[in-house]
Amino acid sequence: MEPIYASGMAAKLRSQWDRDDGLGQNHNAVKFLGQDYEALRSRCLQSRGMFEDALFPCTPSSLGFNELGPRSSKTQGVRWMRPSEICQCPQFIVDGASRTDICQGVLGDCWLLAAIASLTLNDNLLHRVVPHGQGFSTGYAGIFHFQVTTLSHDFLREFSRLEICNLTADALEASQVKTWSSALYQGEWRKGSTAGGCRNFPATFWVNPQFKIALQHPDKPGTSDCTFLVALMQKNRRAKRREGEDMETIGFAFSQVPKEFIGKSGVHLKKDFFLTHGSTARSELFINLREVSTRLSLPAGEYIIVPSTFEPQKEADFVLRVFSEKPANSDFLFIRQELDDDVSAEMPAEIQLEESQIDAAFKSLFRQLAGPDMEISVTELQTILNRIIGKHKDLKTDGFTQESCRSMINLMDTDGSGKLGLAEFHVLWEKIKRYLTIFRQFDLDKSGTMSSYEMRMALESAGFKLTNHLFQLIILRYTEADMSVDFDNFVTCLVRLETMFKTFKVMDTDKDGFISLNFFQWISLTMFA
Repeated sequence: MEPIYASGMAAKLRSQWDRDDGLGQNHNAVKFLGQDYEALRSRCLQSRGMFEDALFPCTPSSLGFNELGPRSSKTQGVRWMRPSEICQCPQFIVDGASRTDICQGVLGDCWLLAAIASLTLNDNLLHRVVPHGQGFSTGYAGIFHFQVTTLSHDFLREFSRLEICNLTADALEASQVKTWSSALYQGEWRKGSTAGGCRNFPATFWVNPQFKIALQHPDKPGTSDCTFLVALMQKNRRAKRREGEDMETIGFAFSQVPKEFIGKSGVHLKKDFFLTHGSTARSELFINLREVSTRLSLPAGEYIIVPSTFEPQKEADFVLRVFSEKPANSDFLFIRQELDDDVSAEMPAEIQLEESQIDAAFKSLFRQLAGPDMEISVTELQTILNRIIGKHKDLKTDGFTQESCRSMINLMDTDGSGKLGLAEFHVLWEKIKRYLTIFRQFDLDKSGTMSSYEMRMALESAGFKLTNHLFQLIILRYTEADMSVDFDNFVTCLVRLETMFKTFKVMDTDKDGFISLNFFQWISLTMFA
């Protein structure tokens, strides 16, 4: 049987569950591009041939893009060579690997870079000798200064940029290597839901992912400041370059947690908070680099980190890391799960009226709309709603579809007839009037539609608190191409949310927040909804 591969939202959920279970960590690594070392080694031994990587062929396209692309002058005349063709005795690692290694082997003319790296690691010694010459004779210092100056000039002539990469933010103090403890979280900016831009955009900044850290142990007794390092890295941008996209401009801001929220979870700070509270600290700058990092020192307490792109509506995945010099078992800091609202629904109680209690004018209108059978079908409901909404010139709408009208009938059809009687239609009518009031309230620019960010506030006003992830799903389903939400989509979204909450509540008989479905129940429920 051919394997079944998940796609779309199913694939995304499966991936998230796998990550939550530890997939991709050291103890449960993901094979790069599906390659299995043992299988590849066995194949080479069996064929008695040298390994050639089909996923990294010896062609110009493997070298890179732009300046290292196939048509670049910098890649002309490049020869692909195995290590034994470069030197007589190639060795990958000698006497173990360490982050302080300078040059493990020999690869032609790499002495210059190795020497500069060596001087970089001994920058404290360099500052002592040049230009003061303390600790050495003047003659020795002069010779050393000349050698360093010459070497620096050579380096600047050959190289334009030097990057030193580390696995972790280890700090070297004299001969002691000090390991930092760290916390990590992966997140994403998504257009219309979590891509709010920086604080220059107060209307949307609050929708960015938010993380809380607690600084609990000051650096020194008698002081309050805690030192730590924050690093924000955007993921998978090299692959995006092949699609013509460059690095996004990224950074982060800190805000102190207000007293009423200290120690609490399930709280996503909203627009009003950031309008009235300034940043406590921030990254040194917003820049379009793969990673932005800043060393900070703040008084002990709880803080919110808000990573963002500079402009709103820029999409990217990111990794946020926070490092401290405290031991790994210290509670100096922690990153909880992304700050988010607890999922909940607080809907006003429905007023179920007897037919005798319903206004006579409404009854008369219903008789005209329903026809002889005195019930409203899907088609009749669609005609009614579109005729009424068409009279509201301040609303932009494509009109209610049969599918959305069927969802409304499913929500209100208490007797299972597939149609709405007088009392059922009256409850639905009151709901739609309430939804219209909310829609107009949060259509702040009176455009006749809501932005996706206004939509989030409107949903909360209607009684629904949702996580970032759930809101992203709503945006994908109910927004137009320009990320706007018209009235019919707004109503359809609210009706569907209410239906799903009510259905779950009915099936969660023991009120533990979990339900169990077999396949028949699952397919019946999803097809009906």
